[in-house]
Amino acid sequence: MADENEGGAAAQKSRHRSPNYPSIGLRAAVGKIESLYKAGGLAPLTKITALKQMGFEKAEGDAARVLSAVRNFGLIEEVGERLKLTQRGIDIVARQNGDPQRSAAIRAAVFGPPIYRELLTEYATSGVPPDAAFKSELVAAKRFNPNAVDGFIRDFRDTLEYAGLLDSGVLELPVGDQMPAMEDAVQVRLEAGVSQAPVAKGGGSGASRIVKEIFSQRVSPDCVAQVIFDGPVTQRAIEKLVAHLELAKDNYPGNGSS
Repeated sequence: MADENEGGAAAQKSRHRSPNYPSIGLRAAVGKIESLYKAGGLAPLTKITALKQMGFEKAEGDAARVLSAVRNFGLIEEVGERLKLTQRGIDIVARQNGDPQRSAAIRAAVFGPPIYRELLTEYATSGVPPDAAFKSELVAAKRFNPNAVDGFIRDFRDTLEYAGLLDSGVLELPVGDQMPAMEDAVQVRLEAGVSQAPVAKGGGSGASRIVKEIFSQRVSPDCVAQVIFDGPVTQRAIEKLVAHLELAKDNYPGNGSS
């Protein structure tokens, strides 16, 4: 009996767990906070009341996992013993469809869960691969449990579609450290290596907007060059850039195998 118990304990310890990821996608998470908003408006609710509005009776099992997911997307926060909508959550449920601030809040929420941010950063230039290749990569590189990965992929893709970040195979992503910042949301259209993005600067509804273009080109098997134009681009600007590169190239090693 002792050996049997020890074997069971060892099996439990060695159980394959996936990396931490939201148990539901963003679309479902927004549905949960819409229920909270309908029940209590902007007023904080006790945890048990909030969970009942979400369709649960107690704060464990599936309820705890869903609550964690909604938190990960940055839609709710705890205040003492109560739960309340964050400003991001309020912008999503209280504003109308089509409101730019609602759209910005939804897109910012996508980058709340660390695994979502990590994957979107990795696939910013190549786009999210087809399901079969994506599944293989998640299992091999991210150590996802093969039995759980299909559900994650389904929620991940649905989240991108809901947020308007995945349209007809084109992945639109914010850039760099500005990814989760609603005030500086940068949307990048990745097409044939060239990206154009409207950039809000300074925050607020009256912020001025400029165009940011990003050109990416693989120049060797181990190197990808990226040029960012932060403002309107002219032929003269391109000519000056080429001249600077011509002057700079002598500072680097000569032609090798690449």
